[in-house]
Amino acid sequence: METIAALRVRRLTWAGLGIVATLACGLAAENWAPRDNPHVSGLLAYLAAWLPMLAALTLAMKGNSFRQIVSYLGIRVHAMDIFWGLGLACAARAADGYLQILLTGSTGLESQPTLGAVVSGSTLVTGVVAPVIIAPLLEEFFFRGLIQRTLTELLRPRSAFARATVAVVVTSLVFAAIHVLLLARTPTELAALAAGTFIFSVGAGIAAAATSRLGAAMVGHVVFNGLGVWLTWPV
Repeated sequence: METIAALRVRRLTWAGLGIVATLACGLAAENWAPRDNPHVSGLLAYLAAWLPMLAALTLAMKGNSFRQIVSYLGIRVHAMDIFWGLGLACAARAADGYLQILLTGSTGLESQPTLGAVVSGSTLVTGVVAPVIIAPLLEEFFFRGLIQRTLTELLRPRSAFARATVAVVVTSLVFAAIHVLLLARTPTELAALAAGTFIFSVGAGIAAAATSRLGAAMVGHVVFNGLGVWLTWPV
Protein backbone atom coordinates (compact mmCIF):
# COMPACT_ATOMS: atom_id res chain seq x y z
CA MET A 1 0.00 0.00 0.00
CA GLU A 2 1.27 3.49 -0.91
CA THR A 3 2.29 5.57 2.08
CA ILE A 4 1.07 9.16 2.53
CA ALA A 5 4.59 10.48 1.93
CA ALA A 6 4.93 8.45 -1.27
CA LEU A 7 1.52 9.67 -2.42
CA ARG A 8 2.58 13.29 -1.95
CA VAL A 9 5.84 12.70 -3.81
CA ARG A 10 3.94 11.04 -6.66
CA ARG A 11 1.53 13.95 -6.92
CA LEU A 12 4.36 16.47 -6.95
CA THR A 13 6.26 14.41 -9.52
CA TRP A 14 3.29 14.42 -11.88
CA ALA A 15 2.91 18.15 -11.33
CA GLY A 16 6.58 18.67 -12.24
CA LEU A 17 6.22 16.58 -15.37
CA GLY A 18 3.11 18.58 -16.23
CA ILE A 19 5.10 21.81 -15.98
CA VAL A 20 7.82 20.47 -18.29
CA ALA A 21 5.22 19.21 -20.77
CA THR A 22 3.36 22.53 -20.67
CA LEU A 23 6.52 24.43 -21.53
CA ALA A 24 7.50 21.98 -24.27
CA CYS A 25 4.04 21.93 -25.85
CA GLY A 26 3.63 25.69 -25.52
CA LEU A 27 6.92 26.42 -27.27
CA ALA A 28 6.13 23.87 -29.97
CA ALA A 29 2.68 25.37 -30.55
CA GLU A 30 4.26 28.81 -30.90
CA ASN A 31 6.52 27.53 -33.67
CA TRP A 32 3.90 25.48 -35.48
CA ALA A 33 0.86 27.74 -35.17
CA PRO A 34 -0.33 29.45 -38.39
CA ARG A 35 0.75 33.10 -38.41
CA ASP A 36 -2.14 34.24 -40.60
CA ASN A 37 -4.91 33.03 -38.28
CA PRO A 38 -4.62 34.46 -34.74
CA HIS A 39 -7.71 32.63 -33.51
CA VAL A 40 -6.34 29.22 -34.50
CA SER A 41 -2.88 30.01 -33.13
CA GLY A 42 -4.42 31.31 -29.91
CA LEU A 43 -6.52 28.18 -29.47
CA LEU A 44 -3.49 25.96 -30.12
CA ALA A 45 -1.51 27.89 -27.52
CA TYR A 46 -4.23 27.41 -24.91
CA LEU A 47 -4.59 23.70 -25.67
CA ALA A 48 -0.83 23.27 -25.48
CA ALA A 49 -0.93 24.61 -21.94
CA TRP A 50 -4.21 23.07 -20.81
CA LEU A 51 -3.77 19.48 -21.92
CA PRO A 52 -0.48 18.80 -20.04
CA MET A 53 -1.87 20.41 -16.89
CA LEU A 54 -5.09 18.44 -17.15
CA ALA A 55 -3.17 15.21 -17.77
CA ALA A 56 -0.90 15.90 -14.77
CA LEU A 57 -3.91 16.61 -12.55
CA THR A 58 -5.60 13.41 -13.71
CA LEU A 59 -2.54 11.26 -13.11
CA ALA A 60 -1.69 12.92 -9.80
CA MET A 61 -5.21 12.29 -8.47
CA LYS A 62 -5.57 8.82 -10.00
CA GLY A 63 -7.44 6.47 -7.71
CA ASN A 64 -9.42 9.22 -5.99
CA SER A 65 -13.14 9.77 -6.39
CA PHE A 66 -14.52 13.02 -7.77
CA ARG A 67 -15.53 14.09 -4.27
CA GLN A 68 -12.04 13.34 -2.93
CA ILE A 69 -10.44 15.33 -5.75
CA VAL A 70 -12.69 18.33 -5.12
CA SER A 71 -11.96 18.13 -1.40
CA TYR A 72 -8.19 17.77 -1.79
CA LEU A 73 -7.83 20.59 -4.31
CA GLY A 74 -10.10 22.81 -2.21
CA ILE A 75 -12.58 23.55 -5.00
CA ARG A 76 -15.11 25.46 -2.91
CA VAL A 77 -16.46 29.00 -3.06
CA HIS A 78 -17.94 30.75 -0.02
CA ALA A 79 -19.71 34.10 -0.12
CA MET A 80 -16.73 35.96 1.36
CA ASP A 81 -14.49 34.49 -1.34
CA ILE A 82 -16.23 36.71 -3.88
CA PHE A 83 -15.38 39.82 -1.85
CA TRP A 84 -11.76 38.79 -1.28
CA GLY A 85 -11.38 37.64 -4.89
CA LEU A 86 -12.57 41.00 -6.23
CA GLY A 87 -10.17 42.81 -3.93
CA LEU A 88 -7.30 40.55 -4.96
CA ALA A 89 -8.00 41.06 -8.66
CA CYS A 90 -8.29 44.84 -8.45
CA ALA A 91 -5.17 45.19 -6.30
CA ALA A 92 -3.13 42.85 -8.52
CA ARG A 93 -4.33 44.55 -11.72
CA ALA A 94 -3.42 47.97 -10.27
CA ALA A 95 0.02 46.69 -9.24
CA ASP A 96 0.52 45.15 -12.67
CA GLY A 97 -0.41 48.41 -14.40
CA TYR A 98 1.97 50.37 -12.19
CA LEU A 99 4.81 47.95 -12.91
CA GLN A 100 4.10 48.08 -16.63
CA ILE A 101 4.26 51.87 -16.60
CA LEU A 102 7.42 51.83 -14.50
CA LEU A 103 9.22 49.33 -16.72
CA THR A 104 7.79 49.96 -20.18
CA GLY A 105 6.25 53.43 -20.07
CA SER A 106 2.72 52.15 -20.78
CA THR A 107 0.11 50.04 -19.03
CA GLY A 108 0.46 47.25 -21.59
CA LEU A 109 -3.32 47.29 -22.02
CA GLU A 110 -3.63 48.68 -25.52
CA SER A 111 -6.52 47.43 -27.67
CA GLN A 112 -5.78 44.15 -29.41
CA PRO A 113 -6.83 44.19 -33.09
CA THR A 114 -7.00 40.40 -33.18
CA LEU A 115 -9.98 40.45 -30.83
CA GLY A 116 -12.22 42.27 -33.25
CA ALA A 117 -14.97 44.74 -32.48
CA VAL A 118 -17.58 42.27 -33.70
CA VAL A 119 -17.81 39.21 -31.47
CA SER A 120 -17.69 36.09 -33.62
CA GLY A 121 -17.74 32.56 -32.27
CA SER A 122 -13.98 32.17 -32.58
CA THR A 123 -13.38 35.56 -30.97
CA LEU A 124 -15.64 34.64 -28.08
CA VAL A 125 -13.77 31.38 -27.49
CA THR A 126 -10.17 32.60 -27.82
CA GLY A 127 -10.75 36.14 -26.56
CA VAL A 128 -13.16 35.61 -23.67
CA VAL A 129 -14.03 32.03 -22.68
CA ALA A 130 -10.47 30.68 -22.82
CA PRO A 131 -8.60 33.45 -20.94
CA VAL A 132 -11.38 34.51 -18.57
CA ILE A 133 -13.00 31.21 -17.57
CA ILE A 134 -11.15 28.05 -18.55
CA ALA A 135 -7.52 29.12 -18.10
CA PRO A 136 -7.96 30.76 -14.65
CA LEU A 137 -9.89 27.84 -13.19
CA LEU A 138 -7.58 25.14 -14.57
CA GLU A 139 -4.50 27.07 -13.46
CA GLU A 140 -5.88 27.46 -9.95
CA PHE A 141 -6.64 23.72 -9.75
CA PHE A 142 -3.11 22.95 -10.93
CA PHE A 143 -1.00 25.56 -9.13
CA ARG A 144 -2.80 26.45 -5.92
CA GLY A 145 -4.79 23.22 -5.65
CA LEU A 146 -2.24 20.55 -6.59
CA ILE A 147 1.24 22.09 -6.35
CA GLN A 148 0.84 24.50 -3.43
CA ARG A 149 -1.20 22.13 -1.28
CA THR A 150 1.07 19.16 -1.93
CA LEU A 151 4.17 21.23 -1.22
CA THR A 152 2.64 22.44 2.04
CA GLU A 153 2.04 18.86 3.10
CA LEU A 154 5.42 17.59 1.93
CA LEU A 155 7.66 20.31 3.35
CA ARG A 156 8.94 19.95 6.88
CA PRO A 157 9.86 23.34 8.36
CA ARG A 158 9.06 23.84 12.03
CA SER A 159 5.67 25.50 11.74
CA ALA A 160 2.57 25.33 9.55
CA PHE A 161 3.08 29.03 8.75
CA ALA A 162 6.60 28.36 7.48
CA ARG A 163 5.40 25.45 5.34
CA ALA A 164 2.62 27.55 3.83
CA THR A 165 4.96 30.47 3.19
CA VAL A 166 7.52 28.36 1.37
CA ALA A 167 4.79 26.64 -0.66
CA VAL A 168 3.23 29.97 -1.69
CA VAL A 169 6.57 31.45 -2.76
CA VAL A 170 7.74 28.36 -4.66
CA THR A 171 4.38 27.94 -6.40
CA SER A 172 4.34 31.64 -7.33
CA LEU A 173 7.85 31.45 -8.77
CA VAL A 174 6.85 28.48 -10.94
CA PHE A 175 3.59 30.21 -11.94
CA ALA A 176 5.45 33.36 -12.98
CA ALA A 177 8.21 31.43 -14.75
CA ILE A 178 5.77 29.52 -16.96
CA HIS A 179 3.96 32.71 -18.00
CA VAL A 180 7.25 34.47 -18.71
CA LEU A 181 8.73 31.63 -20.75
CA LEU A 182 5.59 31.25 -22.86
CA LEU A 183 4.52 34.89 -23.23
CA ALA A 184 7.46 37.29 -22.83
CA ARG A 185 9.19 38.46 -25.99
CA THR A 186 11.66 41.10 -24.75
CA PRO A 187 13.67 41.60 -21.53
CA THR A 188 11.38 44.47 -20.56
CA GLU A 189 8.28 42.32 -21.10
CA LEU A 190 9.98 39.56 -19.14
CA ALA A 191 10.57 41.79 -16.11
CA ALA A 192 7.08 43.30 -16.14
CA LEU A 193 5.30 39.99 -16.69
CA ALA A 194 7.39 38.19 -14.09
CA ALA A 195 6.70 40.81 -11.43
CA GLY A 196 3.00 41.11 -12.23
CA THR A 197 2.25 37.40 -12.31
CA PHE A 198 4.33 36.77 -9.20
CA ILE A 199 2.45 39.43 -7.23
CA PHE A 200 -0.92 38.04 -8.30
CA SER A 201 0.16 34.48 -7.55
CA VAL A 202 1.37 35.37 -4.06
CA GLY A 203 -1.97 37.01 -3.31
CA ALA A 204 -3.89 34.03 -4.66
CA GLY A 205 -1.62 31.64 -2.76
CA ILE A 206 -2.12 33.49 0.52
CA ALA A 207 -5.88 33.43 0.04
CA ALA A 208 -5.83 29.70 -0.69
CA ALA A 209 -3.57 28.95 2.27
CA ALA A 210 -5.55 31.11 4.70
CA THR A 211 -8.95 29.65 3.79
CA SER A 212 -7.93 26.09 2.77
CA ARG A 213 -10.00 26.49 -0.39
CA LEU A 214 -9.63 27.95 -3.87
CA GLY A 215 -12.70 30.19 -3.88
CA ALA A 216 -11.00 33.59 -3.53
CA ALA A 217 -8.13 32.58 -5.82
CA MET A 218 -10.53 31.37 -8.53
CA VAL A 219 -12.70 34.49 -8.34
CA GLY A 220 -9.62 36.70 -8.28
CA HIS A 221 -8.04 34.97 -11.26
CA VAL A 222 -11.22 35.14 -13.34
CA VAL A 223 -11.71 38.85 -12.55
CA PHE A 224 -8.00 39.66 -13.04
CA ASN A 225 -7.99 38.12 -16.52
CA GLY A 226 -11.45 39.50 -17.24
CA LEU A 227 -10.29 43.04 -16.49
CA GLY A 228 -7.35 42.52 -18.82
CA VAL A 229 -9.65 41.41 -21.66
CA TRP A 230 -12.10 44.24 -20.99
CA LEU A 231 -9.39 46.90 -20.92
CA THR A 232 -7.84 45.68 -24.19
CA TRP A 233 -11.06 45.15 -26.12
CA PRO A 234 -11.36 47.38 -29.21
CA VAL A 235 -13.88 50.20 -28.88
